[in-house]
Amino acid sequence: MEWRRLLILCLALQLLGCSAGEAPSPTPLPPFEVVEAPRYIVERGAIRRELAFNGRIAPVVQEPLFFGTAGTVTDVLAAEGERVAESDVIAELAVADLEGRLAEAELALQAAELQLAEAQQEVADQLTDAQAALADARLRLQQTELATDSASLVAAEIALANAFGEDARRLAEARLADAENAAAARELAMQRLQAEIVRIETQIERLNRGPASQPQLALQQAQLDVQQLQRQIAERQLTAPFAGMLLLLSVRPGDAVAAFDEVGTVADMRALEIAADLSIDDITVLSVGQEALITFAGRDGLYRGEIRQLPALGSAGSRVHVAIEDPPPDLGQGELATVVVLLEEKEDALLLPLAAVRDFQGRTFVVVEAADGTPRRQDVRLGIEDGERVEIVAGVEEGQTVVGE
Repeated sequence: MEWRRLLILCLALQLLGCSAGEAPSPTPLPPFEVVEAPRYIVERGAIRRELAFNGRIAPVVQEPLFFGTAGTVTDVLAAEGERVAESDVIAELAVADLEGRLAEAELALQAAELQLAEAQQEVADQLTDAQAALADARLRLQQTELATDSASLVAAEIALANAFGEDARRLAEARLADAENAAAARELAMQRLQAEIVRIETQIERLNRGPASQPQLALQQAQLDVQQLQRQIAERQLTAPFAGMLLLLSVRPGDAVAAFDEVGTVADMRALEIAADLSIDDITVLSVGQEALITFAGRDGLYRGEIRQLPALGSAGSRVHVAIEDPPPDLGQGELATVVVLLEEKEDALLLPLAAVRDFQGRTFVVVEAADGTPRRQDVRLGIEDGERVEIVAGVEEGQTVVGE
């Protein structure tokens, strides 16, 4: 056991000697590098401010589809991606009961039309007869007026005044009485003819107003019944407002729908545009009619266009519409497009990189380096920015050196 103790003691002494030796060398630090601030020269050149955004191809004309009343879908007659003609029924709710009532109402309308036609024909016949009677009465009145012999009455009166003797006087009185009776009879006949003419004219005026109101009221009621049932059927049918493509249809047979909930979209694919949703900041720098350059994903070439429509002022909309001049003939719904709109440009402007301009507590300035290397702050007024450079409207001159941060 003694030898084990000696071995442990030797090992301990050896370890003690190693720890008492020289200390290890420290890791050297890299030399301190002095980073010199970048310097920029104020130069003249052209600068453009542009707005670039992405959008997708969409039809210019598209309308939502909805039922005019609530119900359960019974039939779907078209599918997404199909072409439809104007007034094609795309889907419908239950309409069998209404169609039966409509058929009955149409028969009633035909009967009312027939009754009115018969009444109108009867009035026309009566009007023809009345016009003929009026012409006859006027002719008889004219003939009676022409037959009036006032000279005979005057001659009888003169004869009576000149009569001598009893017999001559009685004869003259008799002739005068006959003349007076004849004149009275003609006057009475004329009065009767005038009254008849007034009566016939009144009858003609009434006949010219058409048949009695009853047939007309019956026809109007029948028309209203048909129109009401047609409207109720139309509210239960989803129809195409124009010829185009059915872009969206979200109902199937058995689905319950609410009145005026959008369930589909029909679009006219003959006219396409670019639709993009932009922020309010981007929308405010655009205006209708601005020219645009357009590229399409996966297609070569540069196309021209213009801003066609912006959201209404004060609305919550964000959709911008861009018209395309001479688009590719095979352009399809949903294709991705990039639009670039030139907002401002200048050909001969003083320019600096954006990194050369500093802001502090509302102050915009640059650090100008004098010929002797002395720096000084100089307030500047900025103009157009293009994302990398900025126009210096005032504060520096061409060729000056500006120290960056």
